[in-house]
Amino acid sequence: IYKYMDNNLGVAGGRNVAFELCSGEYVFCLDDDAVIETSGFFETIYQTMESNKDAAAASIEVFEPESGKFLKGYTFEKNGVGCAQSFVGGAHVLRRCLFEGQKLYPDNLRFGSEEVYVAYRIRKMKKIILYLDNVRVLHMPSVIARVYGDERKLNIIVNYYIIRCLCYPKVIVPLLYPVFRNRLWRHKLLKNGSYKDIEKMINERYCKEEICRMKFGDFMKMLHEVGIRRVF
Repeated sequence: IYKYMDNNLGVAGGRNVAFELCSGEYVFCLDDDAVIETSGFFETIYQTMESNKDAAAASIEVFEPESGKFLKGYTFEKNGVGCAQSFVGGAHVLRRCLFEGQKLYPDNLRFGSEEVYVAYRIRKMKKIILYLDNVRVLHMPSVIARVYGDERKLNIIVNYYIIRCLCYPKVIVPLLYPVFRNRLWRHKLLKNGSYKDIEKMINERYCKEEICRMKFGDFMKMLHEVGIRRVF
């Protein structure tokens, strides 16, 4: 079933609409520039999710033939199970009942690591994200409506900052701003007059109604599992 929209909703808004239309036990998200490679793909995913009831989501192994790289973010083992800190937006699975009746993403994030917002919500639920290395998707980046270079970097850095402000314990939030400024500086994104545009971007994307803070204990557990570099 195809659902056509009159306007470009962005990645976050588009996935929100798509999720609302779903009715299955599990929702599989696949970007239009990705292709399923593994045989028995959905059966394997279903069986794995059924045998791991603590899993709210699963990240699929994504390989990019053009660059020869795997897109997977940070993965680790927990109680003998392969887990991911977040999931790759272009190919992932969600256990629908855990998100039913809720909007998945802040609509205003548009593009750039928006899936981290859901990953932090999953941690707040005390659930896990599986990393499935036995099913693979090939990612062949489309040239249509793509964001590259400094614009892409800026989108990702700004979104990470906003998402962490929305999801981290309130006591941690003041630490995020100097880290954010330092990251902009390291990527050479702080140019004459550019910060006014960046502040405008933050104000347009940040929405206090989307605040979903994890508890301090859950934050410290995440810090222990993935390390300070991947938390800040």
